[in-house]
Amino acid sequence: LDPAGAQFLAVPTLAQQYNFPTSGAADQTIGVFAPTSPLPGYNAAYWLNDIQNSYFPSLPAGWQTAPTIQDVNLVIGGTTYQNNPGAVQTLQNTNSNNPATYFGSNQNGGILELTQDISTSSTIAQGATVNVYFNDGSEQGWLVFLNRVLLPEAEKGPSVVTISFTFSLGDDANGTSNYSGIGQLSQTGSIVSLMTAAFQALASVGVDVFIALGDWGADNWWLLGNNPPIAPDGASHVMYPGSDPWVTSCGGTVLGTSQEVVWGFPYTTATQSGFGSSNSNRAATGGGVSKTFTAATDAPYQTAAGITGATDSAGALQTGRGVPDVAGMVALTGFFVNGTIGYGFIGTSCVAPLYAGLCAVIKSAIKLDLGPWNDTLYALKDVAFNAITTGNNSSGDTPANVKTAFAAANPPQTYNGTTPNAPYFSASSGWNACTGLGSIDGTKLLNGIENLLYNPNWYFQINKGSYGLDEVNINLTYATPTPLWLVLEGFTPNQAKAAGLNPTVTTPLPGLTVTVQAASPEIPSQQDTVQRILYPCTVQFTKTAAQTVAQGGIFPSPGTPPNPTVAPITSSTISIGGRLLTAESQLILEPGADPYFANFATNQVFYLSDDLRVFTVTPGINNAPIDAIALNPTDNTNWDSAAAYSYIQGLLQHLNSTKAYTDPTGTDAFSKFPDQTNALSGDSSVTPTSPNPANATGTPFANYNFAVARVRLDGAANSSSGANVRVLFRLFAAQTSDTDFQSSTYPSNPNDPEGLPLEPVLGVGNVTIPFFATGNYEGNSDYQKQTDYSGTSINNQPVNIGASGQTLAYYGCYLNIYPTTNTITTSNGKQAVQSLLPSTHSCVVAQLVYDNAPYPANIQQGPEFSDNFAQCNLQITFSDNPGGAASHVCPQTFDLRPGPAPGSGQLQDYPDELMIDWGDTPIGSLATIYWPAVAASEVLTLAEKLYSVHTLTAADANTLQCVTHHGYTFIPIPSGTGANYAGLFTVNLPHGAGGVKAGQTFTITVRRLTTRLAPPPPPPPPRIAGRPQSHTRTRARAAASGAIEAAVGGTPTMQNWRTIVGTFAVRIPVATATRILPLEENTLAIMKWRLSQTPPDNRWYPVLKRYIGLIEGRVNGLGGSANSIGPSPYGAVPFPITIKERRAEHTGKVAGIVYDRFGDFAGFWLLTERGEECEYCSREAEIESLVRHAWRDRVVICVISEHDAERCPVSIILRRAPPQPERWGP
Repeated sequence: LDPAGAQFLAVPTLAQQYNFPTSGAADQTIGVFAPTSPLPGYNAAYWLNDIQNSYFPSLPAGWQTAPTIQDVNLVIGGTTYQNNPGAVQTLQNTNSNNPATYFGSNQNGGILELTQDISTSSTIAQGATVNVYFNDGSEQGWLVFLNRVLLPEAEKGPSVVTISFTFSLGDDANGTSNYSGIGQLSQTGSIVSLMTAAFQALASVGVDVFIALGDWGADNWWLLGNNPPIAPDGASHVMYPGSDPWVTSCGGTVLGTSQEVVWGFPYTTATQSGFGSSNSNRAATGGGVSKTFTAATDAPYQTAAGITGATDSAGALQTGRGVPDVAGMVALTGFFVNGTIGYGFIGTSCVAPLYAGLCAVIKSAIKLDLGPWNDTLYALKDVAFNAITTGNNSSGDTPANVKTAFAAANPPQTYNGTTPNAPYFSASSGWNACTGLGSIDGTKLLNGIENLLYNPNWYFQINKGSYGLDEVNINLTYATPTPLWLVLEGFTPNQAKAAGLNPTVTTPLPGLTVTVQAASPEIPSQQDTVQRILYPCTVQFTKTAAQTVAQGGIFPSPGTPPNPTVAPITSSTISIGGRLLTAESQLILEPGADPYFANFATNQVFYLSDDLRVFTVTPGINNAPIDAIALNPTDNTNWDSAAAYSYIQGLLQHLNSTKAYTDPTGTDAFSKFPDQTNALSGDSSVTPTSPNPANATGTPFANYNFAVARVRLDGAANSSSGANVRVLFRLFAAQTSDTDFQSSTYPSNPNDPEGLPLEPVLGVGNVTIPFFATGNYEGNSDYQKQTDYSGTSINNQPVNIGASGQTLAYYGCYLNIYPTTNTITTSNGKQAVQSLLPSTHSCVVAQLVYDNAPYPANIQQGPEFSDNFAQCNLQITFSDNPGGAASHVCPQTFDLRPGPAPGSGQLQDYPDELMIDWGDTPIGSLATIYWPAVAASEVLTLAEKLYSVHTLTAADANTLQCVTHHGYTFIPIPSGTGANYAGLFTVNLPHGAGGVKAGQTFTITVRRLTTRLAPPPPPPPPRIAGRPQSHTRTRARAAASGAIEAAVGGTPTMQNWRTIVGTFAVRIPVATATRILPLEENTLAIMKWRLSQTPPDNRWYPVLKRYIGLIEGRVNGLGGSANSIGPSPYGAVPFPITIKERRAEHTGKVAGIVYDRFGDFAGFWLLTERGEECEYCSREAEIESLVRHAWRDRVVICVISEHDAERCPVSIILRRAPPQPERWGP
């Protein structure tokens, strides 16, 4: 009778057989009904040790996360019902004729039941919380239980409930002579009206209830097992509340190796079936039709599925709410009581907790309330179930079997009745009254739910969409950072894997290859959660393709103005979830022979362009860090703007007149720039001074910040650009991902005669501030007004090309931030430049303008996309180690313009978004975004509409928060038309045991996404006279295409795409308090001063107030005193320690270069002059390039690091190259 291979199964084994998702349910709570009255079998109790220390450690890897269990002791009739672990600890494995102590007696069924319920549900729902509700099982007990679930008190209420006990053996209104009924549904105050109202209330608030339907077949006559036994009445019954339409009723099956059948083997011997019930060998699943609830009125989900009842074995159609809803394997094993007594369990009470656990996992995955669970199950009746078509649920209570049961009583009883066996039901295809819809395929159910909830989408997301011929000749391959992605929405990572997706991208241009890499899910740890799945792509050109069309390549020839080539790209059609999905986008190929920046060098990142550098000169320490060009102020302890402007002009003239620096094959001039690997780089606006090494407590030395941009030009040997090439420098007031070209961000007044930007002016809302090489923005008491663009000058001049046909030209500016006498006229009058900076590190952008190459129309411009812009957009915020919580709070301000108004059409209803790549930030860190001008509820509403899953919550009315994970977080940007959104982005790193360690560095990348529209199709060719038009054929072809598409579940090709507007990064180095405290004290003093200069109605005012509060916490947490630090534009000086005390130096040669398992640069080994080996860690591409050069050419280098982080290089000095062999001959 048993199917082949049927045996008791451990819960993880059954979960694998049923294809359950394994993503866990740590955010869910499961409620378990635990009647513990003196009635036999109602002594529910458990011992925590059995579950946490015996059961879960015995499970295989991946299933060992025990639940958090809390007892909810209910008061019924003045009596408190609670757990009795002592009863469990008295149980014995041998039968000594004492039912109280023998674990297998009916008297202890409640203990075995409750232990199994908790264990099974929480094995499936790994990490969940389990509330155990102790009660007396009476009418009042049931109602108190249901109301407590509905209205929790101190405990967190459950989202799922499992019940393995019955209230009434039948749901007849008036019952029978042997048990009372449940009353009339229409009768106010009847138990059924009260209980079903409670179940409905639970469903309305998202609490789903699973109930075992019983183990005694169609008549559900458990009373035959009484002592003395009571004979059945010959009618079929379904138990209550298993028949309630607001619960999910669970029937039973037996699962074999290749077949699953109805659990229905009453009165069989062990040789015929090993699955008698836990109470007796009268073993069969409950099932049938309710006597109280109708399908049409009470269970409309069944009526919608075509279910109005069932036909019994007598041929009678019984109409009403049919049960069960689902079924599953009834025989589980591996449980423990009293520490070491292992046992198995049989019955539909194994099924209810099994599916309750599955429900919790699915709820955790989708993060949404689905409404009543049965509505979802029946909507997916053809999708998510294993059909059971063999077997029936006959109770087998024939007169002969009943007589046998009476004779087996103690003492034996006599039965002479002739009541026939009750009508029963048989399995069949579709829903049936034995197994309902069938057993559940968990992953198919999850996928089906997600397909109901979310519309699938497949589109390109472009990071770098423009490629100039000259830059391609420098770098043929673009892989890191990712130039573009394909994005799949509406499916889980496991669905994508199961579908065998292997997307490709094609383009009609020869020699241009786009290669799709392995999938990168939004939340990699949740493989069964619908989410965005990103497929990064590489872009590669062949050497032959990297020529003009006239030369046999694919790039356009130079022209005035240049005429770019559009390279269409198309994804392969993927098939998933019954859908066929295709996406299109385009890449722009630009001609050469125009000046450009190289923004995308191999292993570089967008937020640090290859051709822009910022650096600091401290004349009191070293006034000529680059060659012999000196900065000579009149006083090393104060700022001398005249000397600074003279210095940058002299440096640029030196760089532009030195052949080794203007020849691309010569020396990299930027390798001469000071401190390029140090966090305190020149874009910091809170490092006005450096301590005097000779007098650490004396007056500190003034710092000067500069920016230099390197322009590249390829062309005919010994030629010139002809027209002037100019570079405009701007400092964004705060970090931002809005670096794309916008007239409000990059304003110019006036434009030149060609209509191109000539002289930069202050950005709208003070978002950007221009800086120059010849003077200040406006003349003031600090220095005179600039003349950078008045005719041919240092930042506006032709570029000459030498004999090699390639050249480099240098432009720059003095970032004159610190002198408070350097003022700018704003809407609030004259303000010090420094007072306009609500940040510690500001984004520097260099804009290249060439009159002979105006920006192409309808093509995105900005550092992300175009070679006309370069940027340094990196925020550095330290974290302490070990330190307390406050010193692990890492705040930074950022600026963001409002999103555009939503539209209609492909991707046009998507808001702009922030895409945060957490990198290797520790999992579980808490990140917050404070936007005082944005309601957190508005963002959450957008997130609920847009995302299948998100981890965002509201910390307060204007603050969003989420817990970090390895992967991405997307945040919608509300639309608006006013001022930018001032923001504060904070990351709270873990502290204490298992926290971060000095020497670690975490990088978080923040991108802005927007939708780009496909260009309109070209006009049709002119009609040739006499040739008939083919409208009919075209329409017929379109109709046929539409019919095929509909038949296979296709969707229109995605022709629009998402693109990256801009990127900034937050780098968090971990160091000790002695290093960080002086920097934080400086920052606090400066930010307090800047707040004092900010009007209260300014958009930055509330951000600065909160920011300063966090900095004060950091200062105090680092051992300082925030209250003792007053506002000052120059920081909290003097510094308490010297630079020399914080640095370690090792000199030698590179002995090896380290790469990790993925082939990424991870550091290098240095063999010192003393014969010691020192290991250094780094992920920086520039350090890799430098140490490879030193390793290859055997250059002696000096590596400088902090004493508290000696493995992290702060600076590398090239000391000397080995002597070269003499050359003989001419």
